[in-house]
Amino acid sequence: MDYKNNVGRFVGRIHNLMTKRLNLFYKESEVGITAEQFRLFTHLWESDGISQQQLCVPLNRDKAAVTRMVDILEKEGYIKRESDASDRRINLLFLTKKGKDIERESTKCVEKLLKLAVQNFSQKEKEELERLLKKMIQNLDK
Repeated sequence: MDYKNNVGRFVGRIHNLMTKRLNLFYKESEVGITAEQFRLFTHLWESDGISQQQLCVPLNRDKAAVTRMVDILEKEGYIKRESDASDRRINLLFLTKKGKDIERESTKCVEKLLKLAVQNFSQKEKEELERLLKKMIQNLDK
């Protein structure tokens, strides 16, 4: 096996480079969040009021890691926690005005990143890359 030239190594390197670049874009734009926090926000922008527990699987993080992330975002005023009326052990997460207001600017940074990543690709190459990546996901998501 070639440990330097294989699909796993390339995908991992792309992930690391994209995360690094997105964090740089966020810093330059003064959005005030990180790439990992953006992933959490996308779930709240789609379903405000979900529980912390519901974020563990899509974020691929354990309860403690999600709690740490939520603690930071709550302290910075992006989200608020409320106990579930039917089960007080469950914390529901809601976006504050500040959390809602960063959606547009933070999404612009992601769009800038995605455009940069495929800047010299033809439309056909972009479509083929997307098709192949989806196929890899299907192979692994069984």
